[in-house]
Amino acid sequence: MFETILLLLSVAFTVCICQFHSLVLLDEDTGWSLAKAQQIIQPVAEHYFKMEEPPVLFFYTEGDDISDSLRDFVDLDDSVNLVILDIPNQKYYTYMNSDETDLTREAVEKFVADFANGTLEGNKVQASK
Repeated sequence: MFETILLLLSVAFTVCICQFHSLVLLDEDTGWSLAKAQQIIQPVAEHYFKMEEPPVLFFYTEGDDISDSLRDFVDLDDSVNLVILDIPNQKYYTYMNSDETDLTREAVEKFVADFANGTLEGNKVQASK
């Protein structure tokens, strides 16, 4: 489907997040970098892309207008930096780091697995205010 499995979310890919379940790492000046995203999320993405139908596509943002628009669209708090969008079903799922430690590959693996297994509680995308 794609040459790479961890993609920078740009205007060109917004149609993808409207049609497919998508995990998005939102970088809002939190010190994240592409290198960090690749270190943590890339191995998870590689695992799932070995499947015939991966449960999500994997994206990251760079704290730009796309990121701001996405936050506004689903009314995300600035503290949320990882979200799974299920736009076809008008839902989104946020990763909440309860112990406030750095995001880990294991945490991302569990987040995606829980989504794929249907055990996450989603939030309804609200109509624009």
